[in-house]
Amino acid sequence: MAALDSHNDNLCLCRCIAVHQGSRVDRCERAAKEMAKGFYKLSATPSDVPRTLLDELAKVEKFLNRGRPVSDWIRLRVYFPQRETDEMIVWIMDRSPSSFIKNIVTIGVHSGHAFLIKDIKKLAMWTLFTAIHTIL
Repeated sequence: MAALDSHNDNLCLCRCIAVHQGSRVDRCERAAKEMAKGFYKLSATPSDVPRTLLDELAKVEKFLNRGRPVSDWIRLRVYFPQRETDEMIVWIMDRSPSSFIKNIVTIGVHSGHAFLIKDIKKLAMWTLFTAIHTIL
């Protein structure tokens, strides 16, 4: 899991995608701003951008996949936490990728910010471990 929202802006989704595409976590700022500049069709690098809503993710994917062969298309898979009990949190998949796309960016959303999930199984185990630790 890579939390990329330590800044007070709305570029967390762009940072997640930039890291997925090979940028280092500590050096993804420029790539994220360039991505936002292209997506929002801005002439200058943005100091802040509007928040990207979940129902706008299809537009983000269309922007990312423009000019790419289908075999290189990116699809965003989104999970968000849902509290089952005081001790237990379940991660619910909100958006699933189609079966023919293999380049999948898995993102978690919590408190209005996105974070990159590199391995959903590890996140699930960490959540389970945290819940057990809380109970004990």
